Amino acid sequence: MQALIGLFARTEERMRTYLQAKAMATSLRESLHAHGAPLSLDQCLEIVARQFGFADWSILAAKIRMADRPAGVARTIDLPSPIPILKVASLDLARPFYIDYLGFGIDWGDESPWPGYTQVSRGEVQLHLAAEDAGGKTAALLFRGVRGLADYHLELAGRRGNFTVSDLRFTPYDSREFEVTDPFGNHLRFWENNPPGVARP
Repeated sequence: MQALIGLFARTEERMRTYLQAKAMATSLRESLHAHGAPLSLDQCLEIVARQFGFADWSILAAKIRMADRPAGVARTIDLPSPIPILKVASLDLARPFYIDYLGFGIDWGDESPWPGYTQVSRGEVQLHLAAEDAGGKTAALLFRGVRGLADYHLELAGRRGNFTVSDLRFTPYDSREFEVTDPFGNHLRFWENNPPGVARP
């Protein structure tokens, strides 16, 4: 069966591009069924994705969605200057240094739904402080105010390689975000306020 899949895929690649991946998977499923080797459509989609060099179908599907954008619609992706997120033992222990000594002021934070997490600033400099028990708020950098977040997420999800991007998720603050982690364990969070017409489901 593996030989049949390989022969079919090589033939199909000469005829079609990755944009016709679903049609290829359907043809593969029909061909295998005719040879007494029934596979589900989902299994065939995974096979086709790997034939094109993608790790799985979800990555190839993201690349197809990017290519399906109507002509003339530009992808505008702007990344702002990042805000460092510093891990501290606790906000109470951080106050003497950041507030009393450096002279930063507390803008907001340390309340539901993110206890142990706060923003401090002085002038144009902003820092986020995350207590060790802040519950997953361990990103090293926050890119807040991204433009084109969904497009950027699709771009990253469609790239081949060993890096992965989290799901695009809604926050409690009428915004969306996703994270990526570099090879050294640093988490980078990308955040965008919801555009008009997009609301938390």
